[in-house]
Amino acid sequence: MSNRASKRPQGNRRNNAPGGLNAVTAQIQQLEITNRRPKLTAEQRKEKEEQRKKSAAERKAKLESWSAAEKHLARYKPGSSATSGDIRSNFFKISFLPKGGRFGKKLNPDIADLSQDLVLNENVIFGAKTGFFSSVRPGIGSLLLNVSVTTSAFYPAGVSVQKWIERRYNKNKIPPGGKLEELRGLKVDLLGDHGRSYRIEAVGPFNEYQEFTGQSVANLDPNAACVNIGSVSDPLWRPADKLRFADWQMVTGKLDSEFTAEMVTVASNNPNANLQKIIKCALNPLGIGVSEGGENFLRDQKKAQFKDARAYPMLKAVVVSLGKKDLGNPNNERDKFLSNFAGSLYDYGLATESYWFQSAT
Repeated sequence: MSNRASKRPQGNRRNNAPGGLNAVTAQIQQLEITNRRPKLTAEQRKEKEEQRKKSAAERKAKLESWSAAEKHLARYKPGSSATSGDIRSNFFKISFLPKGGRFGKKLNPDIADLSQDLVLNENVIFGAKTGFFSSVRPGIGSLLLNVSVTTSAFYPAGVSVQKWIERRYNKNKIPPGGKLEELRGLKVDLLGDHGRSYRIEAVGPFNEYQEFTGQSVANLDPNAACVNIGSVSDPLWRPADKLRFADWQMVTGKLDSEFTAEMVTVASNNPNANLQKIIKCALNPLGIGVSEGGENFLRDQKKAQFKDARAYPMLKAVVVSLGKKDLGNPNNERDKFLSNFAGSLYDYGLATESYWFQSAT
């Protein structure tokens, strides 16, 4: 008994000592009191509620002002600030475009004027479609939207895979080894299986009856190829005449020489034609006006001028880099470059003032 009694005071002394249990408990209670949110008065609660309503109204007004991307990045005026929220919201608006294909920063609107067939032996093999590549570039006091015209080849949507193979490689002729590898990864639709697309894993040779990993596949068309639309480990073989190319399947490999000349012809346009395509098929769907004021450099007029603040520093930098030697000699490199530069601006429908070149020298 005496031993137990002697230990009790010792335990109490340990708890009451600095850093003991009681001291730690007191510190925790003090922290809870310190961090406890003070009660607001009626006036403070009213003021806080007004601030909340004001912030909500500002957010609502800002969202309503972003109609059809009118305040896109290319429209910011010098001196104004573009926050990351503005950038994200404007790019969010771009996603609500007319039907078409989107590939990263590239957009291909579903417009008949922007498509042309690539044929072989009077059969349509690919479709050359004009699209637009967009990127954001920092400008002087503003952010600029850069839009360029691109041309890509696509597989014909809705066409039977078997028909395409026959047209591409001649009917009843087995394509050279490895040629059908170009179809791997393409999306296809299976007849009778609505609402779902498959990807081609492999294409087998033409045969009436084949075996793949123990699976026997009998085709109704003895000339149809067998296509695996499953996986390597879990194959799902279907006849190619029951498969159709899905929409917007881009040709990712190199085109054969038979289509090179046609592709170059489709892609070759003068600068003014490309400009009109950008205005009609890229900017207008976004709601970006081309005849309004602001910092959009496109205009209804046939000719438009660069502002001095934008063009002169560029020309000055060109002159400095090329040097001033051989002035007056029409064959010197500097004058050649400036002359070609002015001609290029004119081709794009942009006129330049001669004094820019004179003062830059």
